[in-house]
Amino acid sequence: MTAATPEAAANQDFDGWAKWVIPAVRWSSTMCFPDPKDGGRPPYYIYCRAIDSGQFRQVSAIGSLRVLERIGGQPGEQLSVSGRAR
Repeated sequence: MTAATPEAAANQDFDGWAKWVIPAVRWSSTMCFPDPKDGGRPPYYIYCRAIDSGQFRQVSAIGSLRVLERIGGQPGEQLSVSGRAR
């Protein structure tokens, strides 16, 4: 996913794979720009959805790179977050 990925496609991707991340496993996302002036929004929205689900926590942030770890839920369990989380 890139900053140019359409938001709907980014949400579909997230809905398809995020539920399969095993607890204690980390994943990273780049191009997470909190300020829209800095870049595209879809990767940041996906990051927010993960955090707001309560099943992921941020482990590290360097520039636009975010590293998250799954801390709850079970593989295959759908994350209960909808739309733009922030």
